[in-house]
Amino acid sequence: MKKKIDVIRDENINYHEDQFFIDVISYVMNYLSIKNYEIQVVLVNKDDSAYYNGQYRNKYGPTNVLSFDDYKCGQIILCVPIIEFEAVNKQIGIDKYWAFILIHGTLHLCGFDHEYEEDALKMEQIEDQLLDEYFK
Repeated sequence: MKKKIDVIRDENINYHEDQFFIDVISYVMNYLSIKNYEIQVVLVNKDDSAYYNGQYRNKYGPTNVLSFDDYKCGQIILCVPIIEFEAVNKQIGIDKYWAFILIHGTLHLCGFDHEYEEDALKMEQIEDQLLDEYFK
């Protein structure tokens, strides 16, 4: 059984200790009863986010979170400036919003999506439950 989470960051990004990311992702994987996984969390700036978004999704500009592969070997790319801006804009505590983004990205790695309304509602319900329980 392999449980591995690595955090990789641009040299200029100093947001949170690695353990925060590891704890949130581990919490989601435990909730989903997934015991074997390897995940990289990559913290990037806007330019790198825009590059990955264009390269892999054919979309222009940076985005808050991108998730690739499946839960056994996945990657979550997080754009620090976008996430911080969104948290302030939505008037949500920064740690809580970061946790939400991590939960969202991890659920994508595990096969959840929000392409259709029914799937979106299910994913949102799980996100809300995990976020509430994590911060109790």
